[in-house]
Amino acid sequence: MKFSSLFLGLFMMASCKGQTDLYKLKVDEKISFDTSKLQKRSDPVYGLKGYRTDDLSLFKIENILLQKYEVPNGNAADYSRLYVLVNNYEDNKFLGFIVSSVNEEEQDKILKFLKNKYKSPKLSSKDEYSLAMAWFDGDENKWILLEQDSYGILQNGKRFNAMKVVVVKQGTRVENSNDETVFTILDSFKMSHFQDDK
Repeated sequence: MKFSSLFLGLFMMASCKGQTDLYKLKVDEKISFDTSKLQKRSDPVYGLKGYRTDDLSLFKIENILLQKYEVPNGNAADYSRLYVLVNNYEDNKFLGFIVSSVNEEEQDKILKFLKNKYKSPKLSSKDEYSLAMAWFDGDENKWILLEQDSYGILQNGKRFNAMKVVVVKQGTRVENSNDETVFTILDSFKMSHFQDDK
């Protein structure tokens, strides 16, 4: 009886631990999880090398269990996706991640988590249809960049929210460039959302 209880407990712990916690990964450390279910692909916005998946259920953000998700009554591209970013495919050193979520319940949890963890953002912008925030984590050497908008239109004409969160090593440049004249990810984010800021 004790053995079966112990086995059941270990099985439940293993199931919970099956998801890779993106927030436990350290920048500049070689990623150790299995990438065989992910595609090698650069993200289309910043051109950063990474591993892409639509099955977010392989990952979590601390206690937030991410989910594979498509918008009901949405269009072909209205689904959640994730990129785990690396410096290159040879060294496989973790640079961060980009999660694009169209699951509004998940978005609420992520936003609440970031506000609780980092308090007031260093940069913030909001209008009728969009929200942008940036936090700087000096201890973990990360930029945390969030954008949320309601520009998505369902097949029935109603809007839905989409959120993208970029957590990336501070100083990372577009396309993993080492050229100091190339924009950083933060520069690019600020140009998109904070053109009037100094």
